[in-house]
Amino acid sequence: MAESTQPAPGYDEGGFSASVGLKSFKNDYGLVPSLWEDNPSGLADRKANISSFGVLGAAFGSLIALTLTDRLGRLRCWQLFVALWASGIFMQVFSSGIVGFMLFARIWGGLGSGGLTVVAPLYLSEIAPAKTRGMIVSMYMVLLLTFLSIGFFINYAANATMPVGPAQYRLVQAIPLIPVGIAFICSFFLTDTPRWLASKDRGQEALAALERLRHSDKSDHALSVEYEEIQQQIHLRQQNLAGVPIWTIVKEIATISTYRKRFLLGAAMQTVAQWSGGNGITYYIPEIFTYAGVVGTNTSLITSGAYGIVKLVFTLVFTWGLVDVFGRRRCMLTGLGLQCITHIYMSIYMSIFVDSGNKPASDAAIASVFIYAVGWSIGLCTVQYLYGTEIYPTRIRSVCYATNMALHWFFQFAVVRVTPNMFVSLDVWGAYIFWAIICAVGFVLLGVWAPETKGIPMERMEELFDGPWWMGWRAKVDLSEINVDNNINGEKEKLRLKEIEKFILRNYLIMAPNGLVEIQFINAAQQGNAVSAEDQRRANSHAARIAHAKARRLRTIEYQASKASQAPKGAQTAQDRRIISTSGGQPILGNTVDIDHSTLPSPVGLLASDRRDPFDSFGRSFKQVEHFLLDYYVRVVIPYMDLKCNKLVDSGKYVNLMTGEWVRLTLTNIGTQSGIFLAACRHLVEQQQQHKYLQLATQYKLYCIRALQNAINSEVSSLISDGTVGIGLLMAYDELWLGDISMTRCHLQGVLKMTEHNGGMHTLGSNGFLERLVRKFVWEIVKD
Repeated sequence: MAESTQPAPGYDEGGFSASVGLKSFKNDYGLVPSLWEDNPSGLADRKANISSFGVLGAAFGSLIALTLTDRLGRLRCWQLFVALWASGIFMQVFSSGIVGFMLFARIWGGLGSGGLTVVAPLYLSEIAPAKTRGMIVSMYMVLLLTFLSIGFFINYAANATMPVGPAQYRLVQAIPLIPVGIAFICSFFLTDTPRWLASKDRGQEALAALERLRHSDKSDHALSVEYEEIQQQIHLRQQNLAGVPIWTIVKEIATISTYRKRFLLGAAMQTVAQWSGGNGITYYIPEIFTYAGVVGTNTSLITSGAYGIVKLVFTLVFTWGLVDVFGRRRCMLTGLGLQCITHIYMSIYMSIFVDSGNKPASDAAIASVFIYAVGWSIGLCTVQYLYGTEIYPTRIRSVCYATNMALHWFFQFAVVRVTPNMFVSLDVWGAYIFWAIICAVGFVLLGVWAPETKGIPMERMEELFDGPWWMGWRAKVDLSEINVDNNINGEKEKLRLKEIEKFILRNYLIMAPNGLVEIQFINAAQQGNAVSAEDQRRANSHAARIAHAKARRLRTIEYQASKASQAPKGAQTAQDRRIISTSGGQPILGNTVDIDHSTLPSPVGLLASDRRDPFDSFGRSFKQVEHFLLDYYVRVVIPYMDLKCNKLVDSGKYVNLMTGEWVRLTLTNIGTQSGIFLAACRHLVEQQQQHKYLQLATQYKLYCIRALQNAINSEVSSLISDGTVGIGLLMAYDELWLGDISMTRCHLQGVLKMTEHNGGMHTLGSNGFLERLVRKFVWEIVKD
């Protein structure tokens, strides 16, 4: 049904554009050259307006469709735009030589045509099975070119068999109403897509629609899995975009380097594709063949139909062969190269041989037009859409897609509108020089900017844009780390990494029930296993260090307590009283003083004048992927925690406290940095099925354990920092995420021992929020 609407945009480029050249149409709309002998630019303007105003309407129609598809549904939007397009065609057919009415009808019908170019592929992608989705969606472009070619042959038949008169061009322009009308009637017997129904909490209808499409029922395991995947993808999209205004997404695209590079690459492809001559040549191809030496209207129409068939055949070859064999970059650059060469030849021919009667030169010019069609078909005709569907992450995909479609239609309108004027003002050879320059610039620009995306999973596209934009041609992704498309290898990798985690956890934190400083890492090998001499040596060395540290710690406490006791009562601080209490002495009575909760400095305050990366002033500088993980933790993981495990405060306050206090604390400590990266990786693996982060999660877990070990060994003779407590909390959260309650309790018991070591939970900083985290979240689990 959706593909049956391809007569709308496809036939407009072939059938309608060719009908403008019929003698009957020229007579009715004043396009006869003899009427414009003193004003050739006026003739070019009228012809350009009639051809291009449909494209202008399509530009606005595509934008309207993007705002309506989620509200009204795919099916109702499709019906609405079909009605707009069909009513526009009716007005166009019966405008009877009234130029103003024809222009209005072109814009009105264009609204429907442009909307259908958005809604129809979306509908197809959402109802097609995953295995055949690529082929079904690619058939959309194939059918567009099919109707484009058919349009030329219908014009030929009408010109050859019908008398000159209004009925001639009216029949040509009205023919697409037949297939689209049949599809419109049939659409009332269909339901909307399962994905859209599920997104509107109409689960039963979504499941029924899916059963109908797959000719199965809910007892079928494959259908159940597909339905669950739909639900998960909708939940993920809502989670990523819930409550996020479009203006925020726009600002992120402008300020986040990887988003900006991808957005600008898509815009550059659309710009080069349209201004390299593509649709301008297609709309005026009968006239161009006449310039190239094709004699006679009928011959020109037949040749134009052959041109459409060449585009169709090579688009098929590209879609089902070349693109996945040679890659996107090679096809795109080969196509641009062919376009540029043919433009150069055509400019030479049009400036030297056009009126010379040189038959070989004319034949070469006709051949170059067909070679141009090959280059356009295997290059930017389709590659621009492939890149547009592959390189954008979920968060910015809608905004980038909307912008690309708007650029596509507005640039296409501009090209179709100015091409006749370029033929007059620049001459035909000048127009070809302009197109050749665009192709040459595009070849260089896209050649250094566009990375190869063949075989790259969409969730790993970000790695292609980590470096400078001008090094995109060298960007690669190492797919040997983990094959996300191979479930068997994926399961083996999960098991392997789980064994690594078990090995890491053999060296684990043990908190002794008594004593201030008996916090140590020991070898947790199974009882009965042989202990090597090296392990025994390390254990003895560690025990000796702990004993010396304990002695130093006791001497330090005694010294600090004696100095604190000598201070006047009124001058004693909370720190003095805590030291005296810890030492076993009697606290000195005095005025009650609240604990001074330390407030971390603002990130801006820590920056030196020559710092460009604000994270350079924290713990350590971030890698490119860690910038993404931090952003993901703040924007996705924290709201998820708010939804699932917030027992502290109201939802809005929780998110503000987590970002304002907790994240600010974690950025000052290497261990807690690794902890939030671990949490982000775990969420990506478990919630978004991005298994490439599984190995990274294990690495960050190892970093956390090492950081916790080093921190306790260095702080055992003094106060344990809030950052070290934070590492314990993050490790506990990770085990809770994995469902290991016993290990969660072990970590949380360690957190409680560290707070007891410092004198109690009231000593925790972050304006009291860290204390509340322990009491309301962690303590409840330990107590149970």
